[in-house]
Amino acid sequence: MTLKNSIIKGYHAFEIRPPMILPRCPLNVEPEYTNIKDVCACLVWITEMDFFAPDIHGIITDDKRHLKLTDVAGLPIGRVPRSLAPYFRKNIDNGGKVLSEVTGAPVPSNPP
Repeated sequence: MTLKNSIIKGYHAFEIRPPMILPRCPLNVEPEYTNIKDVCACLVWITEMDFFAPDIHGIITDDKRHLKLTDVAGLPIGRVPRSLAPYFRKNIDNGGKVLSEVTGAPVPSNPP
C-alpha cells in the first residue's frame, strides 16, 4: 500500500527537521504506547544513525538551531494524522511495518 501527499503532525512540538537528502530519508512509523489521549497514536521517527553513510553524518538539518544529522538521528519528528493512525496501528499490531519518507520541509500545520 502506498499513501501519497499526507502530512506528519506536530513539528511545532517536536521541532526536529528530518534530513533533506537524496535518496530520500526513510522514516519509521511506530506505535506511541504512552499516548493516553489516543490509543492508536503513531510516532514518526528519523532512522537510526547507522542507516546513513558516514560522509553525511555532519550535514546540517536545521540551520536555525544548528542541528546536524548526528543530533537528530533516531528521534521522533511528529505523529501520523489522527485520521490515519488507526489503519497504521492495525497494520503494525498485525506484524506489518509502516515507513514514510521525507518529501518536503516542515510547513504550518493544517487543522486535525
